[in-house]
Amino acid sequence: MTKNISKMAVVMIVSIAIISLFFIGCVHVDKYTADKIEKGLTEKYGGTFEVLALGNRYGTMTNDYVKANVKAVDSGVVFTAKMSPKGEILADDYASRKVSGQLEELLNNHLKSEGIIANNLMFSIWK
Repeated sequence: MTKNISKMAVVMIVSIAIISLFFIGCVHVDKYTADKIEKGLTEKYGGTFEVLALGNRYGTMTNDYVKANVKAVDSGVVFTAKMSPKGEILADDYASRKVSGQLEELLNNHLKSEGIIANNLMFSIWK
C-alpha cells in the first residue's frame, strides 16, 4: 500500500513539474522572442504584426535563427519569418504572400464580373 502511495506521489510531482515548466518556463522566452520579431517586421514594413507560432527556437544545428508564423494585422496576410539571435530579420515571405493575395482577389473579382464563380490559391516564390 505504501509503495502505491509513493508511486502515485512521484507521478503527481513529476506531472506538476512538467506542467509548470510548460506554462511558466516557456511563456516568458516565447513572448520576448515574439516581441522582437514583431518589432523587427514593424521597422522593416511598417504596420502591425502578430506572431502566431514559434518554431526552431535557435534549435537548429548551428543555432542561427528562430522561425515564426506571423500575421499582418492590417491585411490579414499570414507568412513566415526567420530572425537571427541578434534580433535582425533574416528572411520573410510577407511581400510575396501579400502580392499573391492581391492577385487572387483581382482574378476572382474579374471572373465574378464575367459570371464565373471560382476560387484561386496562388503561391509565388521570390529569391
